[in-house]
Amino acid sequence: MWGARLLGAAAPARAAWGALRCLSSRAPPIAHRANKITFDHIGSTFLVHSGKEFKRVQVSSLMVNHKFGEFVLTRKPLRLTPKKINHKKK
Repeated sequence: MWGARLLGAAAPARAAWGALRCLSSRAPPIAHRANKITFDHIGSTFLVHSGKEFKRVQVSSLMVNHKFGEFVLTRKPLRLTPKKINHKKK
């Protein structure tokens, strides 16, 4: 209980950095979702936070002048399943 109070709001951020350290011994640099991609970034790999985890983004020439956040999904794709039909017997 006391440990949670001492860590405060920084605890989730520290947990994310710990997970980042586990990705690889030599992790690529972190880019914020709002950062703009420039010509200097072409061919590089960056880690971008999706809100839950860090995703790898390999920058190509077509991505220039866009933002890193455009290439990382923040939501799970919707799964379309057939609806279950309940037949009532009369």
